[in-house]
Amino acid sequence: ADAPSEDVLPGLVDKAWKKLKKEVDLLRLDGPSDDWHEARIRAKKARYAAEAVAPVMGEHVKRFAKALSEVTEVLGEHQDAWVAQQTLKTLAAGDGIDGLSGFSLGLLHEFEFEQELFCRNDFVKIWPGVRAAHKKARRRGWPSRPGPSGRPVWSCCAMTWVGRGRWCAC
Repeated sequence: ADAPSEDVLPGLVDKAWKKLKKEVDLLRLDGPSDDWHEARIRAKKARYAAEAVAPVMGEHVKRFAKALSEVTEVLGEHQDAWVAQQTLKTLAAGDGIDGLSGFSLGLLHEFEFEQELFCRNDFVKIWPGVRAAHKKARRRGWPSRPGPSGRPVWSCCAMTWVGRGRWCAC
């Protein structure tokens, strides 16, 4: 509570971003849906952190939050498709399902499976833009000069002191 906002706010966004980036680095196009859902949770946290500090930190952070909202939208659709698949499997396995109904449920399941794969491909397409928006936000949105406390704050240059005993590692 004693530190100025210029010292604290960038770290909140960076903490959420690093967790998201770590989760995304583990994703595989053919990986389990649970991994993609975990990435969605991390993306939502990063988005909320960026949205919370954007009014104070500027337009570039607002654009970063917007890029993250695209990620959460795509990964939300991915999760919806996975849940639909599970529901269709449960319905198809139920008692009293005749051949035509089972076949129809199977077609719907295949459609939702394809939607899940489309979402993964969409994510792969938009992720580089999200990384670029983060980089731009760090370069232009984070304070790069000493804050009012006189202590150095955030920078985006390799091996630049960022205060509190840390070096920039972007």
